[in-house]
This record gives sequence, structure tokens and C-alpha cells, in this order.
Amino acid sequence: MLSISENVLIAYLTSGAKSKISEFINKKIYKVSDTPLTYRQINSLDSDNLLSMDRENSKGWHTFSFKELVYLYIVSELKRFGLKHEQLNQLWKAFFKEPTLANNKKVADIEINKGEGEMALGCVFGAVEITLCVDSAGQIVFYDTLNYSLLYQSSKPQIQISLNSVTNNLLAKFGYTQIPVTNSVQDAVLLWNSVDLTTKEEALLEIIRNEDYTTIQVMSTIK
Repeated sequence: MLSISENVLIAYLTSGAKSKISEFINKKIYKVSDTPLTYRQINSLDSDNLLSMDRENSKGWHTFSFKELVYLYIVSELKRFGLKHEQLNQLWKAFFKEPTLANNKKVADIEINKGEGEMALGCVFGAVEITLCVDSAGQIVFYDTLNYSLLYQSSKPQIQISLNSVTNNLLAKFGYTQIPVTNSVQDAVLLWNSVDLTTKEEALLEIIRNEDYTTIQVMSTIK
């Protein structure tokens, strides 16, 4: 699931750098030795259909894109927490699943697909802080700063991974310039603490944060 503010997504989707980012993160130039996993672990993921399906030669050596390296570093971290391969299915979809077309129209199915992972990475390259949350069932959500601040709380325990840290560690490893975060949770907290809210605004935030509500309907009183 992608929980990113509309203005952030529009800024990414309309960015002139979008195509360059897509080309950079999808170009397959990296080897197994560039990943944090062993050949045996890579083969195990491959056997369980948890790698990209677009290998040019199924009998040749694996090559990976930058996006796949990000995915594999996340997988490595999740395995440290004890997650099994069957719990990684939704993460795989977020990086590799092709959008499903409905009724022969160019409308993506609501099921999570690789477009969400690429948009989340695109936001990282746009200096937006993106946090990946994973629960014990393998359900995932990509949060930007605002949505993380308001909505990340869950009744289930969650693993939280900074997509920015994973990306920057990889950029540094291969000699690229790291991307500073200019839109972070810390900045939002500092700004929040400097803003005086009215009683009504504080009450509205309490409602938004209340997990007992699944839908909030806003009605205008202007006539």
C-alpha cells in the first residue's frame, strides 16, 4: 500500500527527472556479490518466485537493477527479524508485480504492484522521507512524512525501515552522491511543536488518529 500525500505524488509524476530515475533504478548492471545475500540465498528466493521474472537468460548468472538491490537489502533486514519467504509476497508485489489491467482498459487493479515501489523510490530521489512498515503477516505500507506522522500507528507490531537509508547506503557503496532528506518526520515534528492549534483543530486530530474509526465524513456548514 502507498500512503503518500497527493501533492508529493504529483510532484514526482510531473518531474522532468522521472524518466531518468526510472532508467537508473531499472538498469541491470549489478551482480550477486553486490547484494547482502549469498548465492544460495538468492537461488532460494528465485525458487520461491521472489525475484524479478524478467531474467534474459534463466540459465545464466543473475544480474540486478538498483531497485532490485534495494529490495534485496530490505529482504535481508526482514530475514534478520525472522520473516519467512511466505511473508515476503506482498513486498515482492510492490517491487515486481506488473499492474493488472481491468476490462482491457489501461486501469491498474487495486492490488499492490511495482508501480507503488517505484513511486516510493522516486519520492526518495526527490528528497522525501519514505518509511516502509511491515507487519507480521507481511502486509506493507510506504508512508511519506505527513501520513507516517498521522497514520502509522497500528494494533499490530510493525517493522519500520527507512527507504532513504537503504537507498543512500547503496548510493554511497557505488560512489554516487547521497540524497539529503528535506522533508522528514523530524522536520514535521519540529514544525508541529511550533504551531499553536485551536481546540477544534486538536479535536479533529484526535478523531483522525482514533483507530476505532474506519471512515471519516467531512460536511460543510457553509450555505
